[in-house]
Amino acid sequence: MSFTQRFQYVTGEALFKDFTALPSDGKLLGERLSFDLTDEDGHLRRFVGRVAGDRMEGSVYDFTNNGARQPFSARRLGAAPPFDGAGPAPEHEAESLGTE
Repeated sequence: MSFTQRFQYVTGEALFKDFTALPSDGKLLGERLSFDLTDEDGHLRRFVGRVAGDRMEGSVYDFTNNGARQPFSARRLGAAPPFDGAGPAPEHEAESLGTE
């Protein structure tokens, strides 16, 4: 599974044996991450967890199975990518800010 963050919105993809699923409704609010994903069995699941460093822990709810809850944990592999939009302002935007 891989994620891309743009401000509080999170998109990504999950690779299964026979297909790729795209998480929906992904949001990062502070340290809390949530997203929905339909898995390889066709089950709609909601993941809700807290992110700390390279780890995420929380709960996954199976909406196809009356909201059954299970704990889950995940760990990022490799270095964290830069935040989209977090770099220096382009020259033309920096000029429009003026100086004080």
